[in-house]
Amino acid sequence: MVCSNCGKEIPILRRVCPHCHADKQAGEGDWDNLALSVILLTFVGLLIGGGIGYYADGPFLAVVYGVVGAILLGIVAITISAVLKE
Repeated sequence: MVCSNCGKEIPILRRVCPHCHADKQAGEGDWDNLALSVILLTFVGLLIGGGIGYYADGPFLAVVYGVVGAILLGIVAITISAVLKE
């Protein structure tokens, strides 16, 4: 693993960089929040699409619309997160 502060190698089991003493856990929370947001938006897309499909034409379209909704909101979440990371 490479230190995000000084760029030197950090042993995997160390929490603090032995060279610059930066906490390697400090920047990792952003990715955890990002992953959680993508998962939640994908799940919301599944629920919304499933609800629309179920009321449109029953259980088969609930699955189809649910998958489509999950894919679309997942793509939106990933795109937004990529834009925010830049």
